[in-house]
Amino acid sequence: MQTADSSTTAMQVFEQWHPHLILLDIHLPDFDGYEVARRMRGQWAGQAQNDSSH
Repeated sequence: MQTADSSTTAMQVFEQWHPHLILLDIHLPDFDGYEVARRMRGQWAGQAQNDSSH
């Protein structure tokens, strides 16, 4: 299990460790949990496209 105390830290953790389940607080510092989820989905979608092109 990994934890993060801010949105920025959450994104750094996500980039290095790809969890199967994520719980987000919608009141995170920096930007809210909804934006963190959007950014994570965007990164995940980009990775899925790169994997399928090989």
